[in-house]
Amino acid sequence: MMNKKTWIVASLILFAVWISLSGKFEVKFILYGGITSVVAGGIFSIINEKIGFNLLALIKYIFWLMKEVIKSAIDVTRVILSPNMKINPRIVEFECDYGNDVAATVLSGSIILTPGTVTIDIKDGKHFMVHALTDAAAEGLLEGTMQKKVGEVFKI
Repeated sequence: MMNKKTWIVASLILFAVWISLSGKFEVKFILYGGITSVVAGGIFSIINEKIGFNLLALIKYIFWLMKEVIKSAIDVTRVILSPNMKINPRIVEFECDYGNDVAATVLSGSIILTPGTVTIDIKDGKHFMVHALTDAAAEGLLEGTMQKKVGEVFKI
């Protein structure tokens, strides 16, 4: 059974984002955006019921991840353009047992999105092996900030 409150809130948030990004105020576009938002909100509600995550934490995480991607892109660009490249590629391994395959997948995808890091392998859903291009990227992974934020999204 779908949670109607989650469905309505998700639909309204999606519609607000759609309207602010599209800038189209013709009736047909508002209808398309509204229908799409309601359908996507319903799908979101069903997924949320099966997996269980915190919508506010998810929104905060998305903005935090965008900031981290931009920071990492700047760092990697500096390293590449620097005459004495400060590259120290290495494999970083860490454990992060969420007990939830979706949370592990989100963490892996977030690592891949961040320039300078690539998830190489995940064993048993908790042992992560990541290639880091620089010391800063490796240290960032070992600090565990991203892992904690993903855990907050999935209420772990």
